[in-house]
Amino acid sequence: MRLCIKGFNIQMFFNRVYTKVLKYILFFTYLSFAIIFVSSCKKVENSEINIGILVPLSGSAAQYGNAIYNGASLCIDELNDVGGINKKHVKLIKYDEENDPLKAKVGYEFLEEQGVLGIIGDVTTATTASIIPLSKDDNMPIITPTASSEDVTYDFKNKILNENVFRTCFLNSFQGRKIAEFAKTQFQTETAALLYCLDSDYSIELKEAFENECNKLKIKIVSIEGFVDKKVDFKSQLENIKTKNPDVLFIPYYYETVSLIAEQAKNIGIDCVKLGTDGWCSVTSKISEPNLLDGSYYFSGFSNDDSSESAQNFLTKYRKNFNEEPNMFAAQSYDAAKILTESLKVTLDYGYVSGSDEFKKEVIKNIKETRFECATGEIIFDIYNNPEKQAIIIKILDGKEVFWGKY
Repeated sequence: MRLCIKGFNIQMFFNRVYTKVLKYILFFTYLSFAIIFVSSCKKVENSEINIGILVPLSGSAAQYGNAIYNGASLCIDELNDVGGINKKHVKLIKYDEENDPLKAKVGYEFLEEQGVLGIIGDVTTATTASIIPLSKDDNMPIITPTASSEDVTYDFKNKILNENVFRTCFLNSFQGRKIAEFAKTQFQTETAALLYCLDSDYSIELKEAFENECNKLKIKIVSIEGFVDKKVDFKSQLENIKTKNPDVLFIPYYYETVSLIAEQAKNIGIDCVKLGTDGWCSVTSKISEPNLLDGSYYFSGFSNDDSSESAQNFLTKYRKNFNEEPNMFAAQSYDAAKILTESLKVTLDYGYVSGSDEFKKEVIKNIKETRFECATGEIIFDIYNNPEKQAIIIKILDGKEVFWGKY
């Protein structure tokens, strides 16, 4: 029976509506399948392996960040020149966090969204610490070239190892202890003074390690003076130190501040041996009169005068690429990139699905088992993901930072 209202065929109307709706359903169904198909094709055809690097390329720590970026990019360029990883091009994706912990978090999220399989960085302890909780949730492999606080790889408060986080630099505690030993064995030091930053974990940890080792070695600490970050006048602290006439003065801080302290110490008349840490790297490039620090020593992770084959190979390539001398930060970053890319290659060779949780866990396992010669020496990792390697002593002579030896 046909239903009609004054010549209007209702059944025919509904048939037409049904036909049009069905066409739209089929259209959007096909469209959805097409989108899925195209997306899957892109994944299959992806010919790149993405690696992230989180560094301060601008701001107060830019000198560190740019050297670290150069070191990592050199390693990646070398790798791509010989076919990349499993014939896939390796892309280094950078993010400038301006030495700001909050921006470091934003940078981490950005890199994670880019599908990176591992991250080189961050640079300072504060920025590195800010991304650790995020990276642990994602099981993201992290290798920092420079963050030296013990808490970076191990949470001492909760006694939990940050299994995905590694470093290619020395621990603060290692440096502080070894510098005290160096002072005792090389200068027969009997008295020492300390000048450190009160609001820097880096400086505090080094100060405490040095002080503890001095107590064991029967070195008397005759003066401990502190200052706040960004301070530019150290005259009162230096005057107090001068009255104690120490054999050595230990200044565990960064090169910008050390250069100011050196100038003021000279004016006041402090001429004892000055000792420093890896934060001193490139200090002679900052100080107005580099020879003011002549006779000073500091611990470093690298020296351009290291005659080892791995160090010299790195030097030759770096000079050719950047037409400048590399520093410790560039070398340690080069090593971090080398370790990460080698671990990625081994994991892909095993057949793991790139980017999966199983893949990342295997990468972390392979980093842990690293043992090969790097620019800064042979690197193996201890149970806390810290490198076991010799330290290099740098002496400042005639205004230049020269290789003294390994210790």
